[in-house]
Amino acid sequence: VKGEKTTSSYAVFASLDEAREKGSSGGVFGLLAEMVLASGGRVWGAAFNDELKLVHTKADTIEELNPLLKSKYIQSDLAGVYSQIKKDLKNGVRTLFCGTPCQVNALRNFVGNNWDNLILVDFVCHGVPSQSLFDKAIQWYEK
Repeated sequence: VKGEKTTSSYAVFASLDEAREKGSSGGVFGLLAEMVLASGGRVWGAAFNDELKLVHTKADTIEELNPLLKSKYIQSDLAGVYSQIKKDLKNGVRTLFCGTPCQVNALRNFVGNNWDNLILVDFVCHGVPSQSLFDKAIQWYEK
């Protein structure tokens, strides 16, 4: 569209087999996350809790990162996450957030674009079903 700012996008994958096997979609999220954690930063991504509910959660260590790896093809709960990220950004915490394009755009709208300490990662989204549908599928399979 005439007058819009040109943006760039890149398709990448990890060259190390181990990194690709630990992750999804080329394994790059894990490598970026490890770099952020090594610099004292915080990483946010989706992980299942003990009740098999998908929630966005933080990782401050490599051990906490493992549940965030691999794709989970349902909507994640983001309650309170954007507010915590904005607080961390104001406190100078380097932050990596990985989510669907809609979630990334919502975070960008919430915190604004003027953060040198924010890294946003999204992926090609094929649409995500709800947690409710996932729960119903589990119940059906359990029967």
